[in-house]
Amino acid sequence: MVSIHRDNRPQRLRAHLERLCAGLADRHTGGTGNIASNAHFAEVASRAGLHVERIGFDCFEWEPGPAYLETDSGTLTVKRGPYSLPCKAEATLFAATTVEELESLHAEGCVLLLHGPIASAQLTPRGYPFYAVDEHTQILSAIEAAGPAAIIAITGRDEMAGAIYPFPLINDATVDVPSAYVKDIEGTALLAHVGETVRFTMDAKRIPARAEQVIARKPGTGAGRILVSAHIDTARETPGALDNGTGVACLLGLMEELASRPTRHTIEVLPFNGEDNYAAKGELVYLAENPDGFSNVAVVVNIDAAGLAGAATDVSFYGCPDAVNEAAEAAMATLASVQVGPAWPASDHMVFAMQGVPAMAIASAELTRIVGEIAHTEFDTPDLADSALMSDIVEFILGLIEELDACA
Repeated sequence: MVSIHRDNRPQRLRAHLERLCAGLADRHTGGTGNIASNAHFAEVASRAGLHVERIGFDCFEWEPGPAYLETDSGTLTVKRGPYSLPCKAEATLFAATTVEELESLHAEGCVLLLHGPIASAQLTPRGYPFYAVDEHTQILSAIEAAGPAAIIAITGRDEMAGAIYPFPLINDATVDVPSAYVKDIEGTALLAHVGETVRFTMDAKRIPARAEQVIARKPGTGAGRILVSAHIDTARETPGALDNGTGVACLLGLMEELASRPTRHTIEVLPFNGEDNYAAKGELVYLAENPDGFSNVAVVVNIDAAGLAGAATDVSFYGCPDAVNEAAEAAMATLASVQVGPAWPASDHMVFAMQGVPAMAIASAELTRIVGEIAHTEFDTPDLADSALMSDIVEFILGLIEELDACA
């Protein structure tokens, strides 16, 4: 067991963040960076004297790379869709802008160009465990019913996909229609070729893989639990410093300091492995480990997109009783960088809030900027983060635990 003093906390948190983003590699679920980061998390938790569970689960890997659409006027390079199957087709190019147009097409075996309203937002994966969008389900069903050889989506920006441009319309390993996507400013030129014969080539792989959900637990001296979480996975091809290396670094620093602090509540520290994955497998694994539910949980504290330099830290509340709200207010009273902020109905705190479990979200006050300009891109690098702000987040959580222990 290790015991670490708070005086060097910012330096330790910076070192953890740099380790998570080492080589600017991503941590997508099932990838090598993800596997290494979860192993590091488990090692730090063990050194801090916490009980560690490492629960494996099946997932899919895929290899990003280009695809090519050839028309009589030339060849356009498009992006291979996540988890897409391969395709080699010479077929008529069809197009649709609405689900009604798509449903009216006789497009079996064609290359199908989706643009406009039907391609304006990333489709929620079919069978996503926490919510469904009926319109998206209808679009996916219409694509499959049309039976195209492949689809190419002309896309721009979508907040739910982060700052990535263009975004993949389909991010779902349950969809077997090969898919690709292209920037709106490039793809609109393809509309002139609708009705012509085109050639589409995409060498893609969907690869079975394994990943794990780590659970670190510090048993308390009394009843009740406090859950503290941050997702350890990233989107592909992003270092994921703010989304969400800073959150995981805070968890690592928190565990190091919990080693020397007795607590009345049992503290569970959860690096969720699936927030940026279509299937959210890590979250589902954790829920399965709690078949009796969360009635003994005082609060879930989730950190995501926090620590941006130059911005305050917002804390928002979801169904928290007065005692929890008052404990949070007391914990942030001496921290100038931590403040009450607006609700954010996204990220892993909503997994619990939707079940009526009291929850908090910790995020940057510049969340809109992070989502719109930084998240899911190669620009999400550690230099954007302020370790002093991260240190205040750890201090806030430690203070919250102390306040809740005192009134338990």
